[in-house]
Amino acid sequence: MTPAYARVLGAQFQDLAPELRALHGTYGTYTGQITVTTGSNALLRGLARLAGFPPAGERMPFTFITRSKGNRDLWQRQIGHTRMSSQLWATSDAALAERIGLATGRSRLQVTPQGGLSQTVTGLRVLGCPLPRVLAPDVTTHEGGADGFYRFDITIRLPLIGALLVRYRGFLKILENHHQTVTNHG
Repeated sequence: MTPAYARVLGAQFQDLAPELRALHGTYGTYTGQITVTTGSNALLRGLARLAGFPPAGERMPFTFITRSKGNRDLWQRQIGHTRMSSQLWATSDAALAERIGLATGRSRLQVTPQGGLSQTVTGLRVLGCPLPRVLAPDVTTHEGGADGFYRFDITIRLPLIGALLVRYRGFLKILENHHQTVTNHG
């Protein structure tokens, strides 16, 4: 099975940096580091934890595992002592869908001129009910690759007030781990 990112991007997938093609075009286990920043008050930190995000921390160990299950990709993230899991799939209209906990988001992917990737959230459902765009969090993503490292920077802000909910950024070692890749041909 071809991973969801490759299915959504189609021919544009080849325009990605090699590290992004390795991560989003195969299944495997990758390790690196992540820095998590959460909102400045206890309510925002609690909201981030309720959504399944890890507590704030600098340069924490990060393990990222991807595998296929039918027409979906399963992503497991181990960040410090916190586990985050999600399911991703390509929609019939070439969007990327990702379910994390009670929320399912839809995004459009765009390849940047430097072979990076940006994502624009176009819809969010919570418990299957659509959330009006004005109430949906603002998500900014940047992905890039260089020298065998996949680099990411994702920021999620609350709607209307723009307060930081969570930001996570870091890297995964890609090329040296690429031999661990497994594929599912069914």
